[in-house]
Amino acid sequence: MKIASKSSIDLKREPPEKIATHYTPDPRETMRTLPTWMQPFLTWLVGKPYIGQKYSQRTPYYHFLTALVAMLTGCMLTALGFIGSGFFLIFVPIGWLLTVSGARKFQAMIVHQCAHGNFSHRKSTNYIAGCLISSILLLRDFSNYRADHGPNHHGKAFLTHKDETVKFLFTMCHLAPAMRRRECWRKLLISFISPRFHLRFLATRIISCFSFESRLQGFAAAWFYIALAISTIALDILPLVLATWLFPLVVLYQISTTLRLSNEHVWPDAEWDGRINKKYLSKRTFGIFLGDAIPRATLSPIRRQLSWLLWFVRLLFIHIPARLFVMIGDTSCHDYHHRFPNSIKWPNSIFARHEDSLDSSSRWAEPYAEVWGVVAACNLVFDSLARLPADSTGASSDTTLRSVYGTNH
Repeated sequence: MKIASKSSIDLKREPPEKIATHYTPDPRETMRTLPTWMQPFLTWLVGKPYIGQKYSQRTPYYHFLTALVAMLTGCMLTALGFIGSGFFLIFVPIGWLLTVSGARKFQAMIVHQCAHGNFSHRKSTNYIAGCLISSILLLRDFSNYRADHGPNHHGKAFLTHKDETVKFLFTMCHLAPAMRRRECWRKLLISFISPRFHLRFLATRIISCFSFESRLQGFAAAWFYIALAISTIALDILPLVLATWLFPLVVLYQISTTLRLSNEHVWPDAEWDGRINKKYLSKRTFGIFLGDAIPRATLSPIRRQLSWLLWFVRLLFIHIPARLFVMIGDTSCHDYHHRFPNSIKWPNSIFARHEDSLDSSSRWAEPYAEVWGVVAACNLVFDSLARLPADSTGASSDTTLRSVYGTNH
C-alpha cells in the first residue's frame, strides 16, 4: 500500500479532517525524538507508529507466543509473590497484570481471528486453536461465537439488539439509551465490585463453554478443569490456585473485558436511517491511543525536569497498565479491523492502520478518528449513548434498541 507523502496530497481537495489526520502534531510524533531503541516499545505502548517508522513483520504465531509467555510469566510471578511473601508480594499485582494481558490477548486477537478464519489458512487449525484456547479460558463456545460474530457484529445487525457487545453492555452492565455519562460510570464501577455481576458473568462463560456445541471445546475444558481440581486437592494448593489462576482469570479478566467493551464503539445517532455502509462503519469505531507528548524544550530547566518526571510516572503507572489491562493486542486500532475484517495484515495492524490513514487513494472516504486515553474513549461512547432517546415504555433494553434502530436493515 502506498503511503501518501506531503507533496502527493492536494491540500485544496483534502477535507479538513484528513489534513488534521496527516499533519496535526500528536503525542506520538513528539516521541520520535527519543532514542531509537525506545521506538518499538513506544509504538507498542501508544498503538501507533510515527510517520515513516520502519518495522519488522509480525506473524500470527508471534502474537500466540507473546500471549502465552505473558500468561505463564504472570502465573509464575504471582506464585513467587504468594509463596515468598514480604518483599516478593510486589510481584503479585505485576503477575496478575501479565496473566490478564496474556489471556485477553488470546481472546481478543487469537480466538477472534480464528473466528474470522484469519489466524491460519487451514480451517482445522482455526477451529482447533479457537476451541482449545476457549476451553482453558472458559470462553464462549467457539462454534457459537464464530457463527454469531460475523453477521451480528460485522453485518447488518452491527450495534443493534443482536450485537454481542450491545447485549453485554445492556444486560450485564445495565446501561441504557439516554443514560448520562456519570450514571454510566457509576453502573460500570459498581459492576467491578459486585459479586452478583462477576458470578453472573462467570456463569454465562461456564454454561456456554460447556454447552458442547463445539465438542472439542467441551471435552477439553472438562479434562483441563478436572485435572486442575484433582491436582489442587492432591497437592493442597487451593490458595495458590485461587491467587495465580482463578482470581485473575475470573474477576480481573471480567473487569478488563467490561472496560474494553465500554469504549469499543460509538452509538449511532437517533436519526440514523438504518443503512450499513462505509460511512456508517467508519464513524462507529475509532483508534484509542495511549501516552503523552514529551515536555517542550522551551520550558525552563526546573519545569522541564518536573515535566519529564511526571511524563515517566504517567508512563509507568497509567499508560503501561492501561495497555496491558485494557487496550491489549490490536484493540488500539480496532477501527482498522472493522474496515478490513479479513485483512491478512492483522498481525501488523498497528502499521496497517497507520498506512491506510495516510493513503489518499483509500476507498474509505471518511478519515480515521482517534482518541487519546481509555477514560476519554469511554466518555465518548457514554456521551453518544446519552444522545439516544430514552425508552419511555419501560421496555427491556433489547426492545429499546429494536424501537430505535429497527431490525430489518
